[in-house]
Amino acid sequence: MTTTYGSHGNTIAHERDDRSDREPDEQRTPRNPCAPEPTKKDPCDCKPPGYSQRPERPKRPPPRRDECCEQLIELISGIPGLEGRKPHKPKQRPARKVQDLCDTLGIADAILPLMAVLWRRYEAGEAGRNLFEKKVEHVFGALDPKDAKSFAFAFEQYRKLRQGGKGECLFNDCLADAASKGPVERAWVAEELLREGLKLAGQTVFRNSGGVMGPGQLRLWDNKVFHGPNGSGATIFQGPWPWLTAIAPDLSSYEEYGNLESFRPVPGGSHLWQNYQYAQECSYAPDPSGKIFATCARQHPPPAPPGTLIGEFCEGGQNYTHANDCLRIPAQRPGGSIKLRGFNFITPTVKVRIARVGDPSVVIEEDCTVWGDHKTQLKDDKGHFIVDERVSDWVDCPLPSAHPTIPGGPLPAGLYEVSVMVANITNAIYDGSTPPILVTNRLLLRIEADPNLKYLVSSNRGRCNRETPGMGDDEIWWDAFVGHIVPKEVPVPATGTSPLELKMLERRSFPRKPWEDMDDGESAGAYSIDVWGPHAFELYGVAVIGMVGFEVDSEAEARNQLQGFWNAWGKALTDVATIAISGAGLVEAIAKIVVGVTLTVALIILAIIAALVLICTIFWATWAPADLIALDIMHFDASNAWDRTDPKKPLPPPTTRLFEDPYADAGVSAQGSVLISVTESALAKDHKPGDAVAAWAQEVQYDTPEHGEDASYTLEFRLART
Repeated sequence: MTTTYGSHGNTIAHERDDRSDREPDEQRTPRNPCAPEPTKKDPCDCKPPGYSQRPERPKRPPPRRDECCEQLIELISGIPGLEGRKPHKPKQRPARKVQDLCDTLGIADAILPLMAVLWRRYEAGEAGRNLFEKKVEHVFGALDPKDAKSFAFAFEQYRKLRQGGKGECLFNDCLADAASKGPVERAWVAEELLREGLKLAGQTVFRNSGGVMGPGQLRLWDNKVFHGPNGSGATIFQGPWPWLTAIAPDLSSYEEYGNLESFRPVPGGSHLWQNYQYAQECSYAPDPSGKIFATCARQHPPPAPPGTLIGEFCEGGQNYTHANDCLRIPAQRPGGSIKLRGFNFITPTVKVRIARVGDPSVVIEEDCTVWGDHKTQLKDDKGHFIVDERVSDWVDCPLPSAHPTIPGGPLPAGLYEVSVMVANITNAIYDGSTPPILVTNRLLLRIEADPNLKYLVSSNRGRCNRETPGMGDDEIWWDAFVGHIVPKEVPVPATGTSPLELKMLERRSFPRKPWEDMDDGESAGAYSIDVWGPHAFELYGVAVIGMVGFEVDSEAEARNQLQGFWNAWGKALTDVATIAISGAGLVEAIAKIVVGVTLTVALIILAIIAALVLICTIFWATWAPADLIALDIMHFDASNAWDRTDPKKPLPPPTTRLFEDPYADAGVSAQGSVLISVTESALAKDHKPGDAVAAWAQEVQYDTPEHGEDASYTLEFRLART
C-alpha cells in the first residue's frame, strides 16, 4: 500500500488583545524588538542543530596537586607569631567562562544588556521614560549605597568584556538597542524572561528537545488491519502513526509509567523494567540498633477463582499485569500537570484526551504544546525508521480542576484513560480512508483528591566530595532563587485576564561561614536554612527552587565586593522581574510566545526561575572572581510533596540531569558539552513505625567536568509537612 503525503503544518493563530489591566502607558505596546520574525531565525537561538560554535578544544589534563608545596605552606603557617597571606584558588578568565556558557547552553540573554543600559542611565541621572522604567529607577535607588558601588563596578567590568568582543553568542542586544531609541516596555521584558527561561527549563525537563517547542520528526512504521476471522487477512498501512510511550506525573522527574504495550523496545531487545514502575506498598520497622528499614512488596493480581486455571488481571487489565506483578498506575491531583512521551507528535500542538473510565460524562480534550525530539536519529544504521522507546517527543499537559459538564463541580477522582490526538497533516491513508485525526494508544492515570497542607523545604547538611584544583581551600557560596505561583484558573487559558498569582519571587542565601575552607571529603559546618515555606502550595500551586553555587575563595576585598554586588544584583533582578510579570504581564508574555494553547503552571514558574538563574550565572561569569560549581532547577507541588512524605510510598531511584550543549548529540561534537551534572539520591524517610507522615530527605550532588572546575559538592534537602 502506498501512502500519499500532503504539505506540513497548518496552524491557526488565535490573536488576543485584552488590554484592560495594563498600566496607563502600556495601552498600545509597540512590537517587541526581540521577537523573532516569522520567516527569520530567532536572534536568541544562537546554536542551530548541526552548527559548531568553534573548533573542539583539546581536553585539559587534570591539574596535579603540589603536595610538597602544600605541606611547606602548612608547616610555615603553624609557626607561632608568623602570619602570611593565605593562598587562594586560581580563577578562570571571564572570557573563558562566558564562552563555556555560550557553548553549553546555547541561549543568548537580552536582560543583562538591558539592565546595563538602564543602570548607566540611572548613574547619569536620566529619568525613566515610561512607568516601567520609572519603577526600575526606583529599584536602583533603593539599593544600599555600599552595595551599589559593587554593583556599578560589576557593570563596568561587564562593559569592558563586551568592548573586547568576547562571548558575543551569550548576549542579545535587542532590548539594549531599543533602549537607545526610546522607552523599554514592560511586556518586552516579561516576554524575554519567559522565552529564555523556557529554553533552559525545556532543555532540562524535556530531554532531547534542545529547549525548543515544536513538532517531532516524522517516522514511518507499519499498522496492520485484520479483516478476516481469527486474525487473518491482514493489510499493512504505512504512515506516521503517533504513539504514547509513557506518562510522567512529575514535570521535573525522570520517572515514567507505561504498560506492556506502550514501552516499544528496541528491535531485538526488551524493555528494562524499573522497580518503581511496579505497584508496591512499603512497611517500616526498626532493627536492633534502632535504625528504620523499609520493606517494600510488589502487588500481585488476584488469584484464580476455585476451579479455574486462569487468574484475574491487575487493576488496569492485561497490559498492566507483568508476569505475577502489577504495574503501577501513576497518580496526579486535579489542576496539576503531566508530561507525555512518545513519537510522531509531528504538529506544534496536539490534543490530549482525558476520559474517566466508565463515566462518559467526564471527557476533557486539551490543546497542549509539543517539545519534539531533535536529537534521536530518524533512522538506524540499517536505514529503518526508529519507532521505539528511544524516541522522546514530549507533550506538556495541564489537568483541569473542574467537572467538564457540571458547573462548579470538581473533577472527580478515579481512573482516567489518556491518549494523544495528532492532526493528519500528511494525509496518511488508513484502512481505505484518510482520517483527519490520528489517535495514539491509551494509558491510565489516577486522579486523586488534592490536599491543601503546609510544607517546608529546608537544608542543614552538605559536604565537599572533591574540591576545585589549586592551592588553598574552597569557599562556596550557595544561593537559591525561589518562586511560588498559584493559578486562579486551571488549566492556564491562552486568552482572557491574568490567571496566575505570583505569591513569591525572591533570593535566599545559604549561610557563608559553614562553607569556608572546604577540603576533599569535608562536611560543611552546622547551618540551617528554610529554602521554601512553611507554606501551603495552595490549590494547584507550584514552588520552584533554582540553585547556583560559586567557588569564591579570594582576597577579603574581592569577597566584600562580591557580596555587595550579590546583595544588589539579587534584589534588583528579582524586583525588576516581579515588575515585568506582575498584573497581566506574565499572561501576555505567554500569549505572545505560545499562541492559542496552554502551558502548565509548573512549566511557567520553572521558566521564570530558570531565567533568573541563567541571567545571574551569566553576570557572574562576565566579571566576578568566582567560578560556577553548581546549577539546578527543581519543583514541588502538592502531589509530589504528598507522595514524598507518605511513609507507604517507595523511594525513587537515583536520577541524573545534565546542563549541557542541547545539540551535542545532533552531529555536533560532545567534547566539553557538559557544564554541570546533577544527581538526586533519596535518603531513608524519617519516621517511626505506624506514623502517617514521614520527613523526606534527598542528597543532590553537583559535579563539574575535568575541563571545567573538576569539583563535586553535595547538598541535602529535606521536605516535611508542618
